[in-house]
Formats: sequence, structure tokens, C-alpha cells
Amino acid sequence: MIVKRILTALISIPVILTVHFGMVPVLLLLELAVVLALLEYFHILDSCNSPHQKYPGLLAVVLLPIGFYFQITTGIHFPAAIITMLVLVLLSLAVLSGDLSGAVSTVSVTLFGVLYIGWLSGHLILLRGINPCGESLVYLLLFVTWISDISAYLVGTKFGRHRLAERISPKKSWEGTIAGVVAAVVAALLWREVSGLKIFSGGGLSLQFLNPAWCILIGLLLGVGGQAGDLAESMLKRNAGLKDSGNILPGHGGILDRCDSLLFNIPLLYYCIRFILR
Repeated sequence: MIVKRILTALISIPVILTVHFGMVPVLLLLELAVVLALLEYFHILDSCNSPHQKYPGLLAVVLLPIGFYFQITTGIHFPAAIITMLVLVLLSLAVLSGDLSGAVSTVSVTLFGVLYIGWLSGHLILLRGINPCGESLVYLLLFVTWISDISAYLVGTKFGRHRLAERISPKKSWEGTIAGVVAAVVAALLWREVSGLKIFSGGGLSLQFLNPAWCILIGLLLGVGGQAGDLAESMLKRNAGLKDSGNILPGHGGILDRCDSLLFNIPLLYYCIRFILR
């Protein structure tokens, strides 16, 4: 299991480095991820016989990252318009279907999937678009989240005795969760120092505007948010009786299994940084 996880992490490195090459590569990468993730979400719904509107959901989740991109370049809130149109389309389709028994649940689960995957992850575009340090902020997000996840997994596996939410995630422990939060704080402080060295070529990478107190807050937010994101996705899988959302990533399961913590942490970091820069 560990070997598979390491191999998957190594394969991910070239993908991660696309963040360095600007907004468009990030947008294209995100488009691929959200489509795969939403298909996995629909697979979860199929496993528990929950009806949904697949194609309107896929269209909306494709358009949302583009909407966030144009929000940065034009200032117009395209994502809000996309969600508004999705609600109208879903309700119209429900009326046309004439299915009185499942109309509300069909609209609800489809809209939830688009918001959960497309809306939350779309904030990655906004985060990358923060000048002059959007690139480093994305690397901060990835570094802190993954260090937290790895620490929680290793400590929980070795020392976990007290279960955190046994019905949702039987293997998750308080020991691992605490280790993940502490590791997130340490990682945020470490990244502040590393980013100041301008390891990556190009300008605008310094995070020195974040003092240690802000880094501790960010570490706490991402540590707790990552754990919450993992539990939220586990809840969806357990409800459908599934262990993994998919099998595309050896040792990790599906895209949702790999990115569940990031789905919570992307908007948390974005709004935290916007508050700091206000």
C-alpha cells in the first residue's frame, strides 16, 4: 500500500508543477479533475440508487472553472450565473419529467455534487490569480494539506487507539487527527521560510507578508479543514456502501479520495488570504 502511494505521489509531481506555468494550465488540469471527480460522485449515487441529472451536472462542472477564470479577468461573477442557470435547468427538467416522487432528491443531489466539486475546487483559480504570490499560495495549499494527510495516516496507523468517527471512517483516530493538525501548522511555518528563498523561478513567490501568527492560523485551518473534508467524502462513500470512490489512482482509490481534503482547504485558504490582504 505504501509503495503504491509513493508511486502515485511521484507521478503527481509533473502535474503539480503545471501550477508554475500560469493560469491556463491550472484551468485545464482542474477541468480534467472536476469531470473525473463528478463522474465518481455519480457512481456513488448509482451505488445507492439515487437518481440524478448527469449531463446538466457535467456541463455545469465544466463551465464553473471557466467562469472563475473569467471572473478574474473581467470582474463579472460568472460562477453565480452558472449556478443560477443550473438550478433553473434542473427544475425545468424535473417539471418535464413529471416524476413527483423523486423530483426534489434528483435536483438536490445533482446541485450538491456540482457545488461540492465544481464550486469548491473552482476557488483554486481564484487562489492562483492572487498577485503577486498566487503560485506560491497554491504550493502552500498542496504542501500543507499533503503533509497533514500523510502525518495523520502514519501516526493514526501506528499509534491510533481512540476512534474519531467510527461509523464514518473506522480507521480514523484522534491521535492521527491531532498529528495531522500539528503537522499542518509546522508545514505552514516551514513553507513561509522556503518560499522566501524563491526556490521556483519567476517573481512574486515570497510569502513574507504572512507573519508566523498568520501561518499558525492557516495551518490550523487547513489541518482541521483537511480532516473534515476527508470525513465528509467518507460519509458519502459509506452511505453507498463503497470503500473507494474509484480506482484510477493506485493506493489512493479515485480522484475524490485523493482530493477530498483539498476540496475543503482550497476555499478556506482563499478566503483566509483575502481577509489578510483586505
